[in-house]
Amino acid sequence: MNMMVAPKAKGLFQKAISESGLPGCVVSHNVAKLNTDLFLNKMNLSQDEIYKLKTMSAKDMKNAAAWVVNNICRYYPRSYLPGPVLDDLLPTLPTHAVCQGSAAGIALIIGTNKDDATMFVKKIKHWLPNSWKQIDDMLKLNHCEDKLNVLHTLYQSLPEKDQMAALANIVHFLLTPLK
Repeated sequence: MNMMVAPKAKGLFQKAISESGLPGCVVSHNVAKLNTDLFLNKMNLSQDEIYKLKTMSAKDMKNAAAWVVNNICRYYPRSYLPGPVLDDLLPTLPTHAVCQGSAAGIALIIGTNKDDATMFVKKIKHWLPNSWKQIDDMLKLNHCEDKLNVLHTLYQSLPEKDQMAALANIVHFLLTPLK
């Protein structure tokens, strides 16, 4: 779906099939850098040594990428999986662009598979905040510190465990897109 709504790809597609698509899996430059930094750290490389990736094994890179996917939210709560970056090629979330007519005239089939989202169900404990400290860290990371007091006020009547469950359900929408 990302290519369907990219302004520079306008007119390239007449038909599309989105199978197991994640139109909300778009990240800010900030989150992309966090993903990249974790990946390079896992590969024991600095930013200046990126060129060494050309000679490293695909298996090592695949393992490092899998490690990032499994650990990004432990290090940076609410930071999402690596994905397309919001920039001049993809200036807005694909779902917003579709609502604004960017994909008008493109015939689209959307499909899912039997085991879609099972990776999210298995990993969800690490991807969602489970304390006010994680919420605070997440908000700071995404320059949304001003929302902390509002969240406390909205959920203060619930026991803390229930507060985290309720916040986990809405936090994605509070910070999307991250900028």
